[in-house]
Amino acid sequence: MSCVRHLSILVAVGIAAICAIAVPHAHAAGSPSCTPAHTQSVTGAHFIVYYSDDPADSGNISQSQAGTILAAAERAYSTYTGDGFPAPLVGGSGKTELYITDLSSFGLSAYYCLGSVAVDTNAATGDSAGYEIGIDVFTQVEFQIAGGGANQWIVNGVGAWAAWRALGYPATSIADIGPFDMSLDCDSAYDKTNCSSNGYENLGESRWPFYEYLAEKYGPLFMVDVFNATGAAGGDGLTGLQNAIAAKGSTLSAEYASYAAKLLSGGWTATTLNAAVVPVAGKIQTGVSSGPIPSQSFGINHLATKFVEIDRGDGSNAHACYAATLTLNVTLAAGVTSSPTFYWAGNGAGTPVTLAVNGNTATATLPWDTCAWTHNGFLSLPNTSLVDGTSFVVSGTLNVDFSTPATSALPPAPSSQYLTPVDASSFSAAPPISVLGPATIWLAHDASSLRVAVSSGGEGTLKATLGTMSLGTFTLSAGTNAHSFDLPAAALSALNMAGSGGLKLTLTPVSASGTVTGKAVTQQVAIGDVPSLTAKKKTKAKAKPAKKAKPKKSTKSHK
Repeated sequence: MSCVRHLSILVAVGIAAICAIAVPHAHAAGSPSCTPAHTQSVTGAHFIVYYSDDPADSGNISQSQAGTILAAAERAYSTYTGDGFPAPLVGGSGKTELYITDLSSFGLSAYYCLGSVAVDTNAATGDSAGYEIGIDVFTQVEFQIAGGGANQWIVNGVGAWAAWRALGYPATSIADIGPFDMSLDCDSAYDKTNCSSNGYENLGESRWPFYEYLAEKYGPLFMVDVFNATGAAGGDGLTGLQNAIAAKGSTLSAEYASYAAKLLSGGWTATTLNAAVVPVAGKIQTGVSSGPIPSQSFGINHLATKFVEIDRGDGSNAHACYAATLTLNVTLAAGVTSSPTFYWAGNGAGTPVTLAVNGNTATATLPWDTCAWTHNGFLSLPNTSLVDGTSFVVSGTLNVDFSTPATSALPPAPSSQYLTPVDASSFSAAPPISVLGPATIWLAHDASSLRVAVSSGGEGTLKATLGTMSLGTFTLSAGTNAHSFDLPAAALSALNMAGSGGLKLTLTPVSASGTVTGKAVTQQVAIGDVPSLTAKKKTKAKAKPAKKAKPKKSTKSHK
C-alpha cells in the first residue's frame, strides 16, 4: 500500500496547504484508516462525503458543513475536467470518497488513498478549505494517470500548481515560494527536514511555480504528459520530467534555466507571480573606480538557483558619478551546466541578458555607471546539471569613463537592454500604491536589511518609516517595485525589543515633483522565525501532513 501526506500551513497573509506522497515504508502501524467508520454521508454527482455527527467525536461536523465540502469537491472536479484532465480516481462506492475525521493525533491534515481521502476536520472546514479540497481532488487525478507510486515532490508540486490555478492564483499563493536554492526534486518524509525545516517547503508544494512555467509554455495538459512519463518510469518523477520535456524537443536543463530567468524578469501569465520577490544570497557593489569588482562564491546543488544582487556605485551619492561598462564573469565548476542571467530592475522593465558560456566561464559586458541607484541589478545562478556541492564564483571588472558624467535619473548609455523612461516631471499626483507580500515581514536575527515590494500606479518616490525611524526613500516606477533598505543598529534594537509583535512599516508615496503626498500603506516587521507549518497525510494510501487546529489569528500557525 502506498500513501500520500499533506500538510496545511498558515502563512502571514492567509492559509495555504501542503501535499506530499510518502514512500511505502513510511506508513506501517499507526497510520490513519483510509475509510474511518462514519454513520453519516452526503452524496453528489462524483463524490461522497462521509462524516460523524456524534458530539463525542472530536472530528464531528454538521450536515451543512459536509455539504459545503461536497460543493468544493464538485467545483474542483468541474474545473479540472473542464480543462481536459481525467476524472479523479474512484473508490469502491463508484465515487471519489472523502472521509472527514480528526487526524490531529497523527499531525496530519489528510491521508490520501487510491479513490478515497481521509481529511482532517479543521483542514476541511477552515479558511484554507477551498485549496485543501482542491489538492485532495487533484491528487486523485494524478493517481488516475500514473497510479500511486510517483515521487512525493512532483505530486505535491503539481498538485499545488493545480489547486492555486483553480483558485485564480490568489495573493497567498506566492506568500512562500521556493526557496529556489532547494533542488527541484528534493524529497523528504513529512517528519524529517531533508529539504527544509519549513514543512510547506520540505514536502514540495512551494515549488509549484516551476510547473506554472511549464504550463505557460506547453499548456496545462502537459502535466498529463509528465505523469504518463512518470508512471512509465516506475514513479521516478525526475525521469518523467526529462522524458516529457524531451518529447517537446527540449531538455530539463534548458527549461530550468529559462525558469530561473523568468523568476527575475517576470512576464508570467499567472500575474500574481510578477509580484513575487526573489531572495538574494549575496550582494556586490561594483564601486566607483576602474578595476576588479569584489568576487563572491556560492555553493549550489543540482536543479537549484541562487540570486545575487549587483549594485551600482559604492552606496554613497555624495560624489559625482560617471558612465562605465561592467564585465560580469561567473566561473562554473567542472561538469556543471548553467545559463546565468542578468536583469536590471531600474526605470521600468529591462530585458534579461543571458551570459555567454565558454568552457567553464560565463561572461557579459553591460552598460553601467557609478551612481547611487535606488534600483538594483540581479544575477541568477542556476545549476542546471545534476551535480551537487558546486561552487559558482562571481567576479568582474568595472571600466569607468571619467570624461562622461552620468546620473541615476536616467538609464545608462542607450542600449536595447533598457526601456526609455517616461518623463514624470510634469506629474503632480502621488501614485497609488499597494503592498505586495505578507502582512508581516519576518526577519532573521542577524538580518542587516529589509526588502519591501509594492505595486505602483505611476512614477514618484516612496518613503519608508519603521516605527518612528526613517529608512530612506526610493524611486517608484509604474508596476512592481522592490527595494532593500539597510537597517541601522537602532532599528534592529527596536525590533528585538518589540518582540513578535514587531514594528509598523509605513510606506508613503510621493509625486514625481515631490510636492504631493499620497495615501500610505503599512506592513508589520518582526524578528523571528516565519510561522511554522503544520502537518497532513494521504493513501493507495499516500500520506499528507495537516494543520491540527484553526489558529486564532491569521499570523499564527500550529504544528
